[in-house]
Amino acid sequence: MAWPNLRRLAQSAGLATFGEDVTFEPAGGAPVAARGIFNDEPVAINLSTGAQVSANSPMLELRLSDLPTIPLANKDTVIVRGQRYQIRDVQKDSDGMAQLLLTGAKRMD
Repeated sequence: MAWPNLRRLAQSAGLATFGEDVTFEPAGGAPVAARGIFNDEPVAINLSTGAQVSANSPMLELRLSDLPTIPLANKDTVIVRGQRYQIRDVQKDSDGMAQLLLTGAKRMD
């Protein structure tokens, strides 16, 4: 099996196993259902003073081909686990996946 096909199979298996349903909301467009892997675990940050602090840095990893457009930082939003997040950064990889760094969770009550 060729390497690109193997990568696609691994991505599909990861999303099927660890992914959850999310909604991508492009600015000025219709919401789109997608599947992504959400992570909101605390991240340790070492300050230049030697002190260590912890902060949450929510992130969603998904396949770009599942979306109608490339996500735009500071414009588009996603809904995950009943909360709306602003996309603050988009980190694309060479395999068609992207990590969306998120901020500003708001409950969707």
